[in-house]
Amino acid sequence: MIISLSPIRRSEPSMPSARVMRSIASFSLITVKGISLSDLNPSGLNPSETKIRIPVGATGDGRFTTECAHREVNNRNHAYDDLPRTEPSAFVQLLMEQGFAHESDVFSKIETEHGVVRLPAMGADDLVDETATMMRKGARLILAGGLPTVSGRSGKPDILIRVEQPSRNAAWGYVPVDAKSHRGFDGKAKAKSWLIGSTTSPFLETTVASDVIGTPVLDDSLQLAHYWEMLSELGWVPSVDPIGGIFDVDFQLVWRRLDEALWRYEHPGTGASSPRSALEILDIEWSFRWEAIARMLDGQTPITEPILHGSCATCPWKNVCYDELRESEHVSLIAGVTKAHVKKLALIGVRTQTQLANLDVRTASVFDRAHAVNIDLTKYRLMATDHPNQDDSVKELTGRSRKALDFLEAEGFISVSDLATLDQTLAELPWFSNVTRRIDSARVRLHPDGLPHLPRGEVVPPVSRADIEIDVDMENSDVVYLWGTNATVRNGASAPSSVREGYRPFHTLAGGHANEAEAFVAFWKWMHDVIDECERGGNSVRFYCYTDAENTRMHEIAGRWPDFPGVPSHDEIDAFCASEHWVDLKANVDSLIWPTDTLGLKKVAPLAGFAWRDEDAGGDNSILWYEIVVTTDDESQRREMSEKLLRYNEDDVLATKVLREWIDDGLNGRGPVFRSVTELDDMYE
Repeated sequence: MIISLSPIRRSEPSMPSARVMRSIASFSLITVKGISLSDLNPSGLNPSETKIRIPVGATGDGRFTTECAHREVNNRNHAYDDLPRTEPSAFVQLLMEQGFAHESDVFSKIETEHGVVRLPAMGADDLVDETATMMRKGARLILAGGLPTVSGRSGKPDILIRVEQPSRNAAWGYVPVDAKSHRGFDGKAKAKSWLIGSTTSPFLETTVASDVIGTPVLDDSLQLAHYWEMLSELGWVPSVDPIGGIFDVDFQLVWRRLDEALWRYEHPGTGASSPRSALEILDIEWSFRWEAIARMLDGQTPITEPILHGSCATCPWKNVCYDELRESEHVSLIAGVTKAHVKKLALIGVRTQTQLANLDVRTASVFDRAHAVNIDLTKYRLMATDHPNQDDSVKELTGRSRKALDFLEAEGFISVSDLATLDQTLAELPWFSNVTRRIDSARVRLHPDGLPHLPRGEVVPPVSRADIEIDVDMENSDVVYLWGTNATVRNGASAPSSVREGYRPFHTLAGGHANEAEAFVAFWKWMHDVIDECERGGNSVRFYCYTDAENTRMHEIAGRWPDFPGVPSHDEIDAFCASEHWVDLKANVDSLIWPTDTLGLKKVAPLAGFAWRDEDAGGDNSILWYEIVVTTDDESQRREMSEKLLRYNEDDVLATKVLREWIDDGLNGRGPVFRSVTELDDMYE
């Protein structure tokens, strides 16, 4: 990552900060030049100058653009004032407490190492004034400060760090830093060089480059971009490339460019996807959300709606939105339908499961195949409508494109009139992959038998079986604290000495976070001992996971503990996960079409008859139980939570076992009858 620390000429940014112009009625009008909302929603706003309407007195803080847009609308919808909201779970409260504790720990380290003192608790106005005084005096580090509201933005960056380059206000400037009690990177992006600091060396001028796998967390980066915009408008950003940093759970200061397109981002209005920077995403989301709020307050056509997605689980509006989704039979309740799909389907008037199920699968199948080979079938279908002679050959439409002509003829489209038989509605859909499968998923979702169905025209892979079958599930927070296994011996095989049937955990419950590497090494060594013994005894062996989460966590441990004896290298992990011994059951689940709203283990395993023993079983609660185990002084509570955590993990691996055996039975005529989705076609003709 290249950061310019030498003075640079400040060119006019492509998306400058908003400026308050005037107040009309109950809204402040904010003019933003260079931002077009017309490509985000059908409002048709002027692409060269957009006025953002912010209710008088309303502000958006650093999290305004990180939460769900509809959540922000609901927060300001007075019709919802009396509706019961979902209270924060014990897990969410734990996360908040950990966040505050980590922030305080970061402050304490900086105070000790640099002789500075965090600003004490005080009124908001006094905090802003005190922060401004310190900035004017050129304080090198400002802890727990606050910035004045500007253009509807409010915010309190955890730390402001002085940079020795001029700003509009002084011969120095400030960059924002926040403290977060999670890892600074997520995902599996190829390792690249990032600037890394520490509490000992927090200044931008003293960072060191380090290769790290992954991408900086987007929500963190959006908060930093929010503070950067505030500092820019207040005249305090230094003459350097836009940048901000996060002190992560390991007290690493992870810097990132805020104007670098690091994230693939879906527009909130159209669902169109493209690489964007944190500053670009911030500006788009900021404009879109205030427009959505203004429309709601004015009673205009809404541009947000409830959509089932990953962040719903911890949202206070979860139950309200889910009731609305169920009542409206919303398409997002179909497994595999994403937010981007919802936006695109809405453009052709498809918003409910029944509407999706009634789309023409023949047309969708042809369009899917065309999309897979980059043939613009939409163009030819629309041309066919306007063509004067329907008896003409499709060659009249394809012109010189031999590839398109060959495709159409192979699909049986010889004349223009043949093309005209394709459904016009689907021809107008901004296409996405596997639309046919989404239609079939809607049909399966609506079917009363509640069972998965076989896909049309696809070969369903068999479930890989073995003499020795071991199901695996891990539990993690910022560390992996438990690897659970359950062994099954089949076909009259003689189990090797390293295998005992039933549940076997490898965990850090006695030593806490510091034992992560030791627990993983024990698990890794045991797996390879089992493989070696099975090979010597002539037995086959498989380890089953559900999704590739285990693969990812293995790599994270290898990155955190490269020098710990016995920790495998990244190459060794890749080789093992690619071997016949490691099986991801999710691939088998994905091959079928399910009647559930997601394909999480806790959604699909109950269809196989499995039930978790504890009503509050869940990954979030397992983290809560683990934190109690490693922090409480109450021995009986520690024992109770340990037992509960291990029982939950045992149920997870048993759920994997029950599900894979059930799928295998269904595919081989031994249990449930998995019908083909083609048998449902007659219901939709």
